[in-house]
Amino acid sequence: MDGTPMLVIETPCNTLNIPVRLRGSIIVPGAATATLKACDQTRAAEQAWVEKVFASDVDWARVDGRLEITGGDATIVFGPDE
Repeated sequence: MDGTPMLVIETPCNTLNIPVRLRGSIIVPGAATATLKACDQTRAAEQAWVEKVFASDVDWARVDGRLEITGGDATIVFGPDE
């Protein structure tokens, strides 16, 4: 480990490990690596969607107690469990 922060994302198919740098409100992702489980087409497509979102820089912001990550045409919202 070289101390680079990693974004770890569990998809319905595999786990993605993405090295990241922060530049203000921008997350700059590096090349992703993933586990190699065989998945059905639906789960593989869901993983491909996540990989596409994090294939280029994404913006993050805190909005009303939630974390919003926006990349391309997608916004992912994380909020507290209710």
